[in-house]
Amino acid sequence: MKVLQLIDSLQAGGAERVAVNTANILLGQIEGSYLCTTRLEGPLKKEVDAQVGYLFVNKQTTFDTKAFKQLLSFIKKEKITHIHAHGTSFFLATLLKMRHPSLKLIWHEHHGRRAEMKAKDHKMLVVSSYFFNQILTVNNTLKDWCVKNLKAKHVEYLPNFVPDSLFKFENNTQKELAIVCLANLKPPKDHLNLLQAFVTIQQSHPEWKLWLIGKDENDTYSKKLKDFVKKRDLLQSVEFMGVQEETSYYLRKASIGVLSSKTEGLPMALLEYAAAGLPVVVTEAGYCKTVVASYGKVVSISQSKILAKELLFYIENETKRNQDGKAFQNHIYNTYSSKNSLNHLLNIYNQ
Repeated sequence: MKVLQLIDSLQAGGAERVAVNTANILLGQIEGSYLCTTRLEGPLKKEVDAQVGYLFVNKQTTFDTKAFKQLLSFIKKEKITHIHAHGTSFFLATLLKMRHPSLKLIWHEHHGRRAEMKAKDHKMLVVSSYFFNQILTVNNTLKDWCVKNLKAKHVEYLPNFVPDSLFKFENNTQKELAIVCLANLKPPKDHLNLLQAFVTIQQSHPEWKLWLIGKDENDTYSKKLKDFVKKRDLLQSVEFMGVQEETSYYLRKASIGVLSSKTEGLPMALLEYAAAGLPVVVTEAGYCKTVVASYGKVVSISQSKILAKELLFYIENETKRNQDGKAFQNHIYNTYSSKNSLNHLLNIYNQ
């Protein structure tokens, strides 16, 4: 068995991290593990293990003949048996399946908002799904949507996972009075809700900082956030840190992890907070509530006062903060680490 992970880019996003993590954990478990990024490389490229067969085809348009032929040639040369396509790469994967019918095609759905949409808004996905041997989803809500609206016979929930190597049970990094939010600056992440909560926190705890780590497109959404920070005199307390190559270093330095999203699937950021031993305060978007269970604080969506209240609880209770961080870390290690996902994934491929 030779499996190719197919992804549009290696920018620092959740689906991209899953693709890289999957390619890495398959090494030594199957005959060959490969990864192809089609449109862009990015900071996650350096996390791809050197033993993973890697290809970048620099796809410029939807129907880029040169990129398609390059990838098809690579698949035939390496005798790839399975394509594991993530997110929007499903269309290219479908074209490859049509040209090379013996390929097994697995599509991995990461897009939490899909469950709120109608099939008629995704006609290309519906047509492509006739060619999928298997669909994987990051939560059961998405699974139900795919079963109802798509044409693949096999749909299964596969939780996201964190590589075992990321878990730092003994953290020697000096902690700072900082709340960290690992989320690209996009509207579904609802950073404004978090900033409004942070205004309340600053009134009683001005020594605390807020680190916003994630891709900044410098668009209208980003400008709105920065204008809010400036208007509320938070320039010394809120840091827009952009994409960081050593994300885990900053997570270990922070004291609390937060997500204020309106929509989610099963966010990789939440699992990475756990790996770093952070206590968490998150909204109940997507599978956040299921993942956190009783090991952290879960609040209603778009309720900045409640979000502020729970963040203040951890700020003012250091002992509880440390206890919950450790408990959450152990919970995720036992439930969402790679050791739990590998056999599940191999069984799916073998089907």
